[in-house]
Amino acid sequence: MVATQEQTKIQSTVIEDSSARVQVTDVSEHSAPLINSRPSMEMQSKRNAALGENLALEGIGLGSSGAINLGLGNFIFYSVLVGRAAMYDTMTVYACYLAIIAGLGITLMLLALYQKALPALPVSILLGVLFYVLTRFSLEIFVVQLSSNLLMF
Repeated sequence: MVATQEQTKIQSTVIEDSSARVQVTDVSEHSAPLINSRPSMEMQSKRNAALGENLALEGIGLGSSGAINLGLGNFIFYSVLVGRAAMYDTMTVYACYLAIIAGLGITLMLLALYQKALPALPVSILLGVLFYVLTRFSLEIFVVQLSSNLLMF
């Protein structure tokens, strides 16, 4: 079937820019709607349900993607604690690092339990400082005495 010029009215516009030449084609007569322009009630209800779910996720500390958000301040406090521990011994660094990760795990469990937004710092920093003090002042002394007497585990 041969299409006439009236059936296939195509307007072509050339846009010239300093870096490139782009041709924009507009097909004005060929409008065969493949997608209904008016959303059905079913689609609107699905969209509203998704919106409500996103709002619920944001209310418990999760973003629209379902990911957990940690601010830059949290990472600064964590790095200061681990950096302070690095001034003394690697054993203290590992203890602080594991305590911070354990604190984040506990915070995630509390998030699942209470279903509302919780701060990420208190449990992690409390455990980190506790393990820092215990490792620095008790475990380090114990390990140094063992290693000086050539007694290792």
